[in-house]
Amino acid sequence: MADSPIRVVLADDDMLSRPLLSELLVSMGYAVVGEAGTGREAIAVAAEVVPDVVLLDVHMPDGSGIDGAKQSPRPARRPPWSSSVATRP
Repeated sequence: MADSPIRVVLADDDMLSRPLLSELLVSMGYAVVGEAGTGREAIAVAAEVVPDVVLLDVHMPDGSGIDGAKQSPRPARRPPWSSSVATRP
C-alpha cells in the first residue's frame, strides 16, 4: 500500500499565482485539499480539512501569512504552517 500524499492548504491572494502553485504541488505528488485568498479564509479552510501543511503568502489583504499562522486553530494534530515571499521585478 502506497503512502498517502501530503495534504496541503494553499493561501495566496494572487489569483494568477495560486493555481500555478497548486498545479506545481500536485505535479510533485502533494494533494492540495484547500485553497484560500486571504489569511482568514486559510484559517477557516485549515480548521475544516485539517491538512498536513498550510502554505501562506506573506503579504495578503487581511494581514501577513505570519500573523495567520499565529492565529491558527490548535487541533490535537496541528498542521505545520509556512509563509513564503516572492519578489516581482
